[in-house]
Amino acid sequence: MYGCELEDDGTTRGYYRFGYDGEDFISFDKNNLTNIAANPQALIFKKKWDLNRVRGQYCKAYLENTCMKRLKKYVSYSKDTLEKKAPSQVSLLQKNCSSPVICHATGFYPRHITMTWMKHHEELHEDVEVSSTLPNADGSFQKSISLSVNPEEWMNNPDVYRCVVQHMETKKEIILSRSTIRSNEPNDGGIIAIVGSVLALIAICGVFIVINGLIVWKKSWQFKPIFNRLCKGQ
Repeated sequence: MYGCELEDDGTTRGYYRFGYDGEDFISFDKNNLTNIAANPQALIFKKKWDLNRVRGQYCKAYLENTCMKRLKKYVSYSKDTLEKKAPSQVSLLQKNCSSPVICHATGFYPRHITMTWMKHHEELHEDVEVSSTLPNADGSFQKSISLSVNPEEWMNNPDVYRCVVQHMETKKEIILSRSTIRSNEPNDGGIIAIVGSVLALIAICGVFIVINGLIVWKKSWQFKPIFNRLCKGQ
């Protein structure tokens, strides 16, 4: 493998690395024009390549000049995409009250993000599981971190646990509480609201039926005298 890197502050790096059978073998040190052997089997190559100063100068010139010019050119082609920034959208998810609480961030770009669970002001490591950063269909990314906690503990102390998300040098803090968690388990308030809506709908329909019945009954009595006169030949 060989390549070069360009940091935002202008720092540059370049490397030549060789591997064998899935392991490091030998690498090139462009600052000293020498090679670094990763194991004893690579020493014979190190001695031979260190003596070839022309080869070392060529590799150094390529990494510092040719490679950097190509890298800058390719970066300019995708400047809009590489410099795109999108903030994260964070939410707390839970299947039911006994399931782990998942702090889920999505829609952010670039992909580097830091997510931690805090108890008071102390970062938690036990009972915490961090997922990999995954891509979304629109080119943004998503990541989650879950916390297994005793339901009674966080119900009685809702402000103790916090999910802290840091992205693009900004910090967003979410307080763990029942009102901020999206759960598959319905609560009593939701059931009462649904039942109340159904009863209200039934009541409205009943009133509507009664009113329509009265209108039909009234009209039938208005037309009854005319019908009687027609039957009597009047």
